[in-house]
Amino acid sequence: MRSPFGATPLHLTEQDVRTEVKKLTEGRGGVDVAIDAVGHTDVLDMAIRLTRACGRVQCIGIYAERGEVHLGLAWLKSLTIRGGQANVIAHLDPVLSMLSEGLLDPTPLVTHHISLNDAPEGVMRSNSTGAKR
Repeated sequence: MRSPFGATPLHLTEQDVRTEVKKLTEGRGGVDVAIDAVGHTDVLDMAIRLTRACGRVQCIGIYAERGEVHLGLAWLKSLTIRGGQANVIAHLDPVLSMLSEGLLDPTPLVTHHISLNDAPEGVMRSNSTGAKR
C-alpha cells in the first residue's frame, strides 16, 4: 500500500523486506531511492542491497555509533549515498507559509494531538510503543 506521498514504507524487522521490494519493483532490480530514517547500520546495509544500480540511498536517521555496511556493493552498483541533518531552520518559514495558505495539507502526517503540557508524557509514550514522530 503506497502512502499518499508516493512511497511505500517498509519495516526491516516486521516484514520480509526483500520479498516486498522484489514484488513492488517488478524486476527492475530494486528501488530507485531507499531512505534510512532510522539511523541503524542494518537498515543502511539493507538499503544498499535493495537499491537498483545507479540508484540513491538517503540517510536521514541519526547514527550514534560506528557500523559496517557493504561499501563494495555500493561501488559496484554505482549508488549515490547521501546523508546529513535536515536544515530545518531554512525551511521553516516557507513551510509555515505553505501551511497558512492551504498549499500544504499536514493531515496525513498527524496521528495525535496533545497539549504542550502533556508533551513530555507523549514522548515517553511514543518511545515505549515505537510510535512514529
